Amino acid sequence: MAAKKREEKLARARKSTKNNAYAIPHGKGRYVTEQTVIKETGEILEKDQIAKIQTVDTEKAEKDAKFDGYFAIITSEMDYGAAKIRETYHGL
Repeated sequence: MAAKKREEKLARARKSTKNNAYAIPHGKGRYVTEQTVIKETGEILEKDQIAKIQTVDTEKAEKDAKFDGYFAIITSEMDYGAAKIRETYHGL
């Protein structure tokens, strides 16, 4: 399930980098990076320049794929055991 959702986000990210009019985020922002470049040469510039491009961060997507099927539960209940945490989470 997580892999399918990530692939959908990557597809939207790829589409948005080709067509800037596709600006509704839909989760694609997680995998899009932005750099300032000279359009003619592709040379990366300092932040005060105006031309920007977006690229798909496939390395981040690959790192995220390692955790497919795993879910993290964050709690402030330090005295609860794993079973109690799962039981409490299940009740939400």
